[in-house]
Amino acid sequence: MYSFNAMNTTFFTAGLEEKYSLQYKAWAHHVEKKVSRFRKDSELSQINQEKGEIFVPSALLFELLTESLHYYEETDHLFTPFLRQKMMEIGYNRSFEQLHTTVISESMAYANDRKKRNPSPTHLPLKINGGMKSICLATDADVDLGGIAKGWTAQKMKNWLLADGVASGLLDAGGDLAVWGKSPENGNWVIELANPFLPEEAIGSFTLHRDCGIATSSSLKRRWKNEDGEIAHHIIDPRIGWSTQTDYVQITLFTPNLTTSEVYAKCLFILGSKNGPQWIQKKLPDAAWIAILQDGSIEISPSLKTYCSNWEFHA
Repeated sequence: MYSFNAMNTTFFTAGLEEKYSLQYKAWAHHVEKKVSRFRKDSELSQINQEKGEIFVPSALLFELLTESLHYYEETDHLFTPFLRQKMMEIGYNRSFEQLHTTVISESMAYANDRKKRNPSPTHLPLKINGGMKSICLATDADVDLGGIAKGWTAQKMKNWLLADGVASGLLDAGGDLAVWGKSPENGNWVIELANPFLPEEAIGSFTLHRDCGIATSSSLKRRWKNEDGEIAHHIIDPRIGWSTQTDYVQITLFTPNLTTSEVYAKCLFILGSKNGPQWIQKKLPDAAWIAILQDGSIEISPSLKTYCSNWEFHA
């Protein structure tokens, strides 16, 4: 296993030769330099500074912005790359390790009495010209790719390794996994699932029997106290412009593609157990998930058997 830090989190690899792990590290750092909203010299920061103007981004950023806009429209705006200003307003205005983070026993002791609604934009916040490979950000919009960049980074690396003939491997991007082939140790990959209430412990495990992307979203992992003394977390519901109010505390979503999993895990989390499963089954019939609710109960989709040969969880 090889690990490194990037994008304010830990990345690691398993089942790969060292040269591929080093390539993954270099790629992740390269992406971070391009898309970090905390770096004033990043290309993303430049776009946010040049609103309303035609901008020709690098091929990397053009592809990532194009995919982000695709998911924005496909998910009915539940996933949005236009939350930079909202993240700033709720206190996520600098790198996470610099925030006043907090540990609280109540799983949803957030400032979640907010009922205000944010109207959907009447115009597309980002226009993309596929012929010129250029973009134009609306003057009233801001871009933040934190909700998609990690998964996209790992998925791109997986695609390259597969094209290079690498038959198996595991790429971790802050807890999101791109997995393919067979584990060199024991055949099928056995993955432990984190306990959202006790981060140092596992709440169970599952054994994979197919290639997939696995993304986990949790409201208990990245929390902080803002300047008003309010507890907030990083999963924003764009309909209210604040930390999501839901009965889920953790979602682990399986699809064939990690970028898709990362995006839709957040959407399922936002919608909660009442509306989320029906919505995602309609949008992604091939998705499966493991959900942990505030009361500690575990919800498993019937489709989990599509990806896992066996699993064991304890509430």
